[in-house]
Order: sequence, then C-alpha cells, then structure tokens
Amino acid sequence: MVSVSAGLVVADEESNIIHLVHYMTQDYFEARKEYWFPDAEPNFKMICVTYLSFNTFESGPCLSEQELEARLQQNQLYDYVVRNWGYHAYATATKLEQLILDLLESDTKVSASSQALITEDYFATSHHKSKRITALHLIAYFGLNEAASTLLRYGKCLNSKDTDGRTPLPWAAQNGHDGISSCCLRQARPMLTQKTH
Repeated sequence: MVSVSAGLVVADEESNIIHLVHYMTQDYFEARKEYWFPDAEPNFKMICVTYLSFNTFESGPCLSEQELEARLQQNQLYDYVVRNWGYHAYATATKLEQLILDLLESDTKVSASSQALITEDYFATSHHKSKRITALHLIAYFGLNEAASTLLRYGKCLNSKDTDGRTPLPWAAQNGHDGISSCCLRQARPMLTQKTH
C-alpha cells in the first residue's frame, strides 16, 4: 500500500501504523472529509455497533486478565470499537437506531465492552468480576443524549451505580457532556420532588 500511495503515507516500522507524511495532508483531508467521505461517520458507527453486537461477546466480561488479553487478540478491532463507537454515534446523532438500542439492552455485551473500555485499571481492583457498568453509564461516558433520553423513557434506572458507587451523572460530568448531565437532572427532578413530599 505504501508503494502505491504516491509518497503521501509512510509506515512506522515499530508500531505498524501508517501515517500521512505531512500534517498539511492531514489538514486537507480533515477540512474536506464531508466532501470526500460523506458517509464515513454513519458507516463507522454502524460497523462499530455491529461488531459489538457479535454473539462472541454475549458471554459478558472476562473473568481473568489472560482471558481479556485473549479476547483482544482474537478480536483485533475490539479495542478500537469499544473505545470509539460512541464518538462515531455522537458525530451522527440524528436519531437512535434500533441496532444501538439492541446493543444497549444486552447487559452482557454492555458489561463486556465496558470491561475493555476501562481495561487499564480493570484488574487492578479486587472486585474486577463485577464493575456493574450499565448502558446508561456507557452513554453518559460518550455523551449520547438521544440514547440517554430513550433509555430513561424505557425505565432504565438513573440511580444505577457502578462498583465505585457512581451513577451515570458523574460519568457525564467527568467527560464534559453537559447535555447528558441536564437530561439526568431533568429525569431526577420528579424523583427528588416525590421524596420531599
């Protein structure tokens, strides 16, 4: 591939990553990506969500670090997909597709993907077998407002806590997602009013 790229790209021997030779080339494609690749983000979103929906992840989170490493080796795109599906969904957030809803409704697939998302410190704690990260935590992490509204309407619990006792609200706030924070607070307002009466 490098030999047919007219000198636009170079392969890094150590990382095996292909880079554009000059930053101006990167700037050019970034500025014109909608023109050259108008369906890139929606396509990436659907590819990522489809990948996360594979039956192989139905077993849920791995029970050991070795098992997780094996999963990552056997599913080469998994690490990228887990870390980036939400960003692609955020970039194309016009409506919530059924495929995304199906993924978020699968507790085992949500648990499996959240394990890989937080893999750096996942096995550093003694309670790694159950991080209890819910679909709402994931969409708060990525800032998916439409998904949050939909799941809350479907009765997902706003007060669900991860193993560290955090609800989705701090996950949204930590990542600067004001829209999710507002959605969570709007949803929490009636619950708070009911408790005071």
